[in-house]
Amino acid sequence: MADPVILEGLANMRMDLGNVKNDRPLATAAVALVGNWVGGRFSLTQTALTFTTNRMNAAFQKDSEPVVIGLDSLRSFGFGRMFFVLKTVDLDTQHGTYRLRCAPGKSVQLMEKLRALCPMGEFTG
Repeated sequence: MADPVILEGLANMRMDLGNVKNDRPLATAAVALVGNWVGGRFSLTQTALTFTTNRMNAAFQKDSEPVVIGLDSLRSFGFGRMFFVLKTVDLDTQHGTYRLRCAPGKSVQLMEKLRALCPMGEFTG
C-alpha cells in the first residue's frame, strides 16, 4: 500500500534540455533560452517526492515518466532563485539536482514539510 500524500500541488520541474523532442524547432529554441521547465503536479509522502508531467507538457518530452525522488537520497535542500525573483525548491540528492517552481505559498509549505521529514538533509535556505 502506498504512503499517504502529505502535500501536493501544481509545479514546474526543470528537466534536462536533452529531454526535449526535437520535432518542434520553435519550442526547442524557446526552451533553450529559459530552460526546460516542465509543467505537472508534485506529491510528497513520508518517503518520496514524486513529480508527474501533465499531458500537454509530456507531448514535448522524450521521457515523461514520473520522477520519484526518495527522501532518503536527499543530501541538502533549500530555496533557490529563478530570474532573481522567483523562489524555487532545490533538492540535491546522491542521484542529481532537482529544481521545482511552485506557487509561493506552496513552496514554503513544501519546504516546511521537507524540514520535518528530512532531518538528515541540510536545509540551505
